[in-house]
Amino acid sequence: MIKIDKKELCCGCSACRNACPVKCIEMETDSEGFSYPKVNLEECIKCRKCETVCPILHPNFEISNTKEFLAAYNLAETDRMKSSSGGIFCLLAQSILNTNGIVFGATYDSENQVRHIGIEKMEDLGNILGSKYVQSEMGNCFSEVMKNIKNGRPVLFSGTPCQNAGLKKYLGKLSEADNFFLVSVICHGVPSPMVWKKYLEEISNQSIEKVNFRDKVNGWKKFHFSYVTKDGIKNSEQFDQNTYMKGFLNNLFLRPSCYECKFKGKKDQSDISLGDFWGIDKLKEYFDDDKGCSAVAIKTQKGVELMKIIADNIISELVKENEIIQYNPAYVNSPEKHKKREDFFENLNKSSVVKNIEKCIRPPFIIRIKMKIYQIIKRERIIEK
Repeated sequence: MIKIDKKELCCGCSACRNACPVKCIEMETDSEGFSYPKVNLEECIKCRKCETVCPILHPNFEISNTKEFLAAYNLAETDRMKSSSGGIFCLLAQSILNTNGIVFGATYDSENQVRHIGIEKMEDLGNILGSKYVQSEMGNCFSEVMKNIKNGRPVLFSGTPCQNAGLKKYLGKLSEADNFFLVSVICHGVPSPMVWKKYLEEISNQSIEKVNFRDKVNGWKKFHFSYVTKDGIKNSEQFDQNTYMKGFLNNLFLRPSCYECKFKGKKDQSDISLGDFWGIDKLKEYFDDDKGCSAVAIKTQKGVELMKIIADNIISELVKENEIIQYNPAYVNSPEKHKKREDFFENLNKSSVVKNIEKCIRPPFIIRIKMKIYQIIKRERIIEK
């Protein structure tokens, strides 16, 4: 049976829970808000299927030789503006739905918690577009994916590299089926659902109807975190001013396994990997209109065939891997754990989560003094000129 001795060795993909033939594994939330498998010893039949499908304990994956790297964006501006970057996933999903397929991705539930679902109608596609900077709950998606592949239906699953690796282990040989496609996001790391829930409870005394982590109201490069309350009032902050986003980007409350990610770069088991092509304005200025550009890593022949389907609906150009990595190092590098991460979670239930984040990411006193002096000197130089 599966046993997690170190939390760094569990990504929370839930492959073990889905693989258990007697359903004796549940995903139990720890004090940080992350889920880990818990085995009912009385019901366990010791088949060890839960162990064999774990993508971290038993990786034995092939290292991918990426076919192509692209800078690309969707020609349909409306769809691109709804997407986090260049709107490429939107087109891939549409290509599957147009063939009576099913697409799996992350959405918000009625309480704005993040969960994976499958959609079958074009009008539902908007629910799974856009980045959600929270670890998503898998539910029964893995078994639904398997059922649909066996039925011969086209299936596209979009998730983090670790979720995709878990799904691929769960499916086994079935993952090689021609009607199954895996798309991953270039992942910075997954934040705690508990931190997200507490943050939402603090920022508004009204029910929040809609959340957007990547609102392009002021452009793609200066995206905003925004939300709309039940009375229709919209609140918006640029990402580098929003407390939650600052904590996320400072790696303060990510899952322990994120700091030692096993599925970066060539170890990503997906057919296509998508992310923001930060720096495209510096590399290819003519390619940037500040509405979003995607970095696309086409990793398999299935990925090549899928991209061919949408080729007429995109603007794209071949790029080199190091050009993506230069401005989006998350493609190959794990985030560095914040030195006050333990302090943050120790105080999570003792004080305001907003104040807790701000306190932990605040520079040390001596750094603040140096920054203040630098600002004064800079201002005086401007006055002299």
